[in-house]
Amino acid sequence: MELNRFINFYNTVKPHKSLNNATPYEILSHYFELT
Repeated sequence: MELNRFINFYNTVKPHKSLNNATPYEILSHYFELT
């Protein structure tokens, strides 16, 4: 499914300027490490 592929890329590969150039996946994994 193309949508899954896009979401996977968007959440794990593409850095976001609003997240200090981290990917949403990195932010999530860091969050779960803290809890």
